[in-house]
Amino acid sequence: MKKKFFLCSLIIMVFMMPVLSQASLPYILWDFEEENADENWSLHLSNIQDWENYFSFSVKNEMGNKFGAFKFHNPEKNMVIRFKRNFDNEVEIPSDGFAVLSCRVKLSGDKIGTYQLRAYNASNKQEILMGFGKKVSIYENHNPVTLDDLPYCTGDSWHTVEIIFSGKDKAMLHYFDGKPVCGEWIPLYTNSDNSQFAGPYKNLQIVSYAENSTGSQEFLIDDIAFSVKPESKLIKTTPTDENTSVKPLQPITFTFNGYIDEKTLNQANATINGEDAEITIDDKDRKTCIVIPHRKLLSDTQYSVNINGLKDVSGADLSANINFKTDNSVYVKDLTIKEADANGNLRDITDASLFGGDITAEILLGNDTGKSAGAIAVFALYSDNGKLMKFSDAKVHKVSSEETEKKITAEFNISYQDAQRYKLKLFVINEADISPLMNAWKSRKAYFVSPYGSDENSGEIDSPYKSLARAVSTASSGDLIVFENGEYEESEIVSFRSRGKENSPITITARNKGKAKIIFKSSQNERLKKREKINIPKTSGYVSIKDMILTQDEAATENDNTTIDIFINCRADNCTFSGNEIYNCYEEPIKAAGVSNILIENNVLHSSVHEGIDFVNVSDSVIRGNTISEIERIAVMVKGGSRNIKVYNNTVFSNQKPMDAALSIGGATDNYSGLGSSEGFFEGYNQYFWNNVVYVSGQGRIIDGILFEGSKDSMAFNNTISGCLYGIRLTNAPGIVNGWEWNPTNVNPQIYNNLIMDAKVYGVYQTSSAEKLRSDYNMFYNCATASKSDGENSFAINDPQRVYAPDSD
Repeated sequence: MKKKFFLCSLIIMVFMMPVLSQASLPYILWDFEEENADENWSLHLSNIQDWENYFSFSVKNEMGNKFGAFKFHNPEKNMVIRFKRNFDNEVEIPSDGFAVLSCRVKLSGDKIGTYQLRAYNASNKQEILMGFGKKVSIYENHNPVTLDDLPYCTGDSWHTVEIIFSGKDKAMLHYFDGKPVCGEWIPLYTNSDNSQFAGPYKNLQIVSYAENSTGSQEFLIDDIAFSVKPESKLIKTTPTDENTSVKPLQPITFTFNGYIDEKTLNQANATINGEDAEITIDDKDRKTCIVIPHRKLLSDTQYSVNINGLKDVSGADLSANINFKTDNSVYVKDLTIKEADANGNLRDITDASLFGGDITAEILLGNDTGKSAGAIAVFALYSDNGKLMKFSDAKVHKVSSEETEKKITAEFNISYQDAQRYKLKLFVINEADISPLMNAWKSRKAYFVSPYGSDENSGEIDSPYKSLARAVSTASSGDLIVFENGEYEESEIVSFRSRGKENSPITITARNKGKAKIIFKSSQNERLKKREKINIPKTSGYVSIKDMILTQDEAATENDNTTIDIFINCRADNCTFSGNEIYNCYEEPIKAAGVSNILIENNVLHSSVHEGIDFVNVSDSVIRGNTISEIERIAVMVKGGSRNIKVYNNTVFSNQKPMDAALSIGGATDNYSGLGSSEGFFEGYNQYFWNNVVYVSGQGRIIDGILFEGSKDSMAFNNTISGCLYGIRLTNAPGIVNGWEWNPTNVNPQIYNNLIMDAKVYGVYQTSSAEKLRSDYNMFYNCATASKSDGENSFAINDPQRVYAPDSD
């Protein structure tokens, strides 16, 4: 590519100044002379010295479409990048009509900055149309407005952006991947003379802010177009109009070329053969409405479906109708695929990857024909190149004329090796004419990672990836990521971009428990050192990480300000972490905040400065069977308004490091992270801690075995606690110093049937008096003072001859 470089003129500098917060000369304009390149693209850089080592820019071609791309690596802090495309002609928006700006965007690599999509008019007045990333806003009457539902670009996939402009109302409406970014029209930018402007636009720009961070990123933009909104019309239906072979369970949908105004659903109506039906909008495609019959459609019947009163966002009428006839075959009403392991345990894998074992399909067939009909169900195992490896026995299942539905089964056995190498498909076909009764079910994908792999590979068992980050960027609901034995070095934060589903999580596992070790190279990346290693954002969920070893070569220290040195930072619901060993953290091996349905079980967690497991504002979750040691603050802390939490069968011990508390019911949370901070809120509700073992040996020390700190309606029972200063202690949470309106006490705590041994100060003690305390039937051995709680019916016992030290191996 030939390049020309020159300092921008004063005009260019003035043009850029409104968007450069800390810009400094020189400005560089990069033009293009590559053959067939789109010369309307240009890239403007600022705050950069050695630009040649940081940036590359190209015009690429994908699916026959030209698009621009820029890639940068380790940019200077506070740098601003402007990516500009001039329009051939200034784009007018009809004063009494609508126009649409459409484009596709794609981010690859780290999310290291904020992006804004801007349009400029002939006077260089800017209109911020859309934001990507964090802390983005648009402008309404010169005032920045943060949108309620900001879009977040996942990497390695294209996203659609459509902005509809109303010339009449001087307002715009945003859609990202077909979903409205905000539910209302937003007024267009207001000029200083208080006049609105909605064009004409002379160019479109992407502006990127590096925001004090480094990394590698590529931004792609494609299919930019400004167009006058076409006349609203119906473009697709299912089933198609006049179709004479429709299954009775076929969804009925109408798709239009414009977005449906959801508010008009209240006045819209749908009928099927004159009878009222329900009408709704497809949440994945706001241009499609779904008609739902109030009763099941019959076989061999003519139907007419009508919708009226529905409008698009511009107010145009979307009335439509279709006609079809249902066929007379049997049909699939419901399908469930289950897999049984060697112990006979069943799991639903209808939308999940295989582990291997006995596979059973349970298929519910419908039959409204009034005559006998038959169906065949068969499993088939395929290699990736489509070769048939083997198939299950096939037999005809008869549904008699008297039966309206019947359950049939198909069975197959697949080995562990075949399950991870091949794809399994299920076919259900009509006996009469061998037509398919359903789309072929197919098992989900398994990806493989090996120390000898490459991230340029496909992830197949014979072509494995090399890193966790690469595998996570590829996996989606139901997929399995298998790590072979060995050590893996990760140099960047791993962030989940996809979401699993119930019974089909995204699963990361070692082929052999404890034989796959991931070492985060924090010494080589200051950001990685101070931040979480594995990030599961709110947009993800149903993630499972099991049987892995996670560590790093250099932990953060208290001298590293603003550190969030967490290994698994879970901000999404429905996640499971089991069988892992995680160590060498500054903050926590596992943290969860603002989520529900978390399971943490059978992990070994050690060598952390802050907590072992930290719950903040978590609900309906379980912590069980974990072994936690050498944690300097608290091994398990459940705080921030966490509620309905079960903590049991865990072992916590200290051989060397001093520990503040082993188990904490409640804690100390700032005023914006917890469930609430006004008077009447608590750090913990309905938390139950039982069958846990806490002990001290060697040079170790634990102040509190179990600490009640600002809890309500919580219990500690059947626990064994040995060698702590206080076996169980109750105190107020320091709410006021953390921005709360009060210091929550403990209300209705229950402490019973605990065995407390060798307490250096007290077995049970109240630093601050609890309300409605029940402390009964606890057993004490060799404690300096057994209990300082009212109404204690506990008693001392002889040496229980306990054995609590773990095996040496």
